[in-house]
Amino acid sequence: MHKNENWHFGQFDNEKYILTTFNLKVEKEQKFRYEVTQNNLKYHTFILDSFDEHKTTDIMVLASHLNSLLNFGKVSVNTKYNCVEFVYYGDLVTYMLFPGEIRSDLRVHYDITLDCFWAFSNLIETDDDPVFVISELMRRKEENNNN
Repeated sequence: MHKNENWHFGQFDNEKYILTTFNLKVEKEQKFRYEVTQNNLKYHTFILDSFDEHKTTDIMVLASHLNSLLNFGKVSVNTKYNCVEFVYYGDLVTYMLFPGEIRSDLRVHYDITLDCFWAFSNLIETDDDPVFVISELMRRKEENNNN
């Protein structure tokens, strides 16, 4: 699929994963990793590659708010490496039975990554309370759904 779409990617057969890069905004690219595990396809991307330690509490609160809204994947905060990631596991059997599902899940993973990236970037740039950031994200999503 990556080759058919002319996406830039690297394929690592021994480790069973594909690494590709997508734009999250102008001049901001992020790597997306798709890895075959025993029974799943793991979708993984970093939302924040690093953050200041003094922002840890706000970042954890925002991650918690996002996870309460998600029914696809999980936002995790790694306090050891000060990074935020978004991960989803899709069932390989489902993809074998319904090949179109993988494209749908790729799109949903990308769209949620965009929302998470916007939310965490907004939190870092504006220094707003996580509650205000999540409410603004929800307002933007509702506005987009109405258009």
